[in-house]
Amino acid sequence: MSHFNFSRCPNVDAMSDVCVLHFKHEFGHYSSPKLERNTRDFYKITLINKGEATLYCNDAEFALSPGKIFLSHPNDMTSCNIHTEYLDIYDVILKRSVLHNMHNSNCALFKIFATDFKPTHDSDHIIVLDAGKEITKIVQLMYRESQRDAIFHTLAVNLYLQLLLINLERIYSIAVQINISDEMVRLVNEAIEESFHASLDFQGLAAKTGVTLEHLGRVYRKASGYSISQALKQRRLKNAAELLKNSRVVISEVAMCSGFQDLSYFFRSFKAEFSISPAEYRKRYGLK
Repeated sequence: MSHFNFSRCPNVDAMSDVCVLHFKHEFGHYSSPKLERNTRDFYKITLINKGEATLYCNDAEFALSPGKIFLSHPNDMTSCNIHTEYLDIYDVILKRSVLHNMHNSNCALFKIFATDFKPTHDSDHIIVLDAGKEITKIVQLMYRESQRDAIFHTLAVNLYLQLLLINLERIYSIAVQINISDEMVRLVNEAIEESFHASLDFQGLAAKTGVTLEHLGRVYRKASGYSISQALKQRRLKNAAELLKNSRVVISEVAMCSGFQDLSYFFRSFKAEFSISPAEYRKRYGLK
């Protein structure tokens, strides 16, 4: 494992707090990527310009492709396995001091800048984001400005950095929210699968996810296109159809075993879903 120092990085101005580098690493740059890990004494924001690779970070792996961007901590042990002819990247490298001053406990992304932050082996602080045109443009402008020796170029780079971090925080927060929504949907689907034949505790399910029942319902409908009640009914009808097809259990018991307590409601729901009655369904598709 190697350790990179800010002042010893090629093309870095040791007097600056922020530097932007442009690299073109060829295929095979790391002869043994999983073993050749690097740490550093600076933070690094990496934008993939061209090429594809696998990022090894601590004990985790991430897919890199054009337009992806991620932030790594100084103590992250990283390397890349390049899959294409080359990997063209921009690295925004930042001294620890400049970012500690920017730490804001209300920002999801900025927690990595806290002095007591420690990366985990599973690298759960790493999210590879879609940079989009705006962030890509900011990084490229930072690089061009850092190559100039014009008056106020250091101030300009630092102002671009502020803009970059604001935009990164925005897309990071959206990505985290999407992950939270996915987890909510997963928990609802698991609860339906486990309890469709009984009475599902909607309030308990909401409490388990840490949100109100109304919010959980909105998240689930937005992700699936169904309300939780509709998804539950669909699962119950699916079970009823399977029992009608593969067993000789009487229809009233089919309804009860599938979670329908009201027999007339079961008949109406089944016909609305399959366009035929449960008896007709069994006659057409059931055991001969």
